[in-house]
Amino acid sequence: MQGISLIVRTTQISLAAISFTTAPTADGYFTKVSNDAWYAEDFVIAHQNGLDIPADFDPNAVLSKEQFVHYLVQVIELTGQYPLVKLFIPIEDEQDINVTCQGTIQRALLYKIVSLNEEGNFDPAHVLTRAEAAAILYDARAFIEAHQDNTIMEPEA
Repeated sequence: MQGISLIVRTTQISLAAISFTTAPTADGYFTKVSNDAWYAEDFVIAHQNGLDIPADFDPNAVLSKEQFVHYLVQVIELTGQYPLVKLFIPIEDEQDINVTCQGTIQRALLYKIVSLNEEGNFDPAHVLTRAEAAAILYDARAFIEAHQDNTIMEPEA
């Protein structure tokens, strides 16, 4: 639960650009997320912005490094179009990575928001500490800010 909330709040995605006929609710999308939970709105925002969080996601379960990075990259890519070199980074423990997360993990490595350990492993099952998650989020926020160009160049007359 904290991982999803940290990702949503750090990247500042919202519901601002989405129109609704009725207000969305957490329990309308997730079977284990209560509408009155402190993180309910973050789950609604994540769902409405297209994160592939399963409907039966347990907010009391821990997020693995693989899951955290997978969701984070999805959100980063909602904030803009970023340059990406077509490069494959060999990961020694790639066989341990869920096939649905391999692309987002590769992009996270290319964005340099995560890195492999000395042995070339990603360690996908590792449960991140708050400090580790905060460091990844810091790098993600720095990446977003460094690559967003908010200025529009006017042609000279």
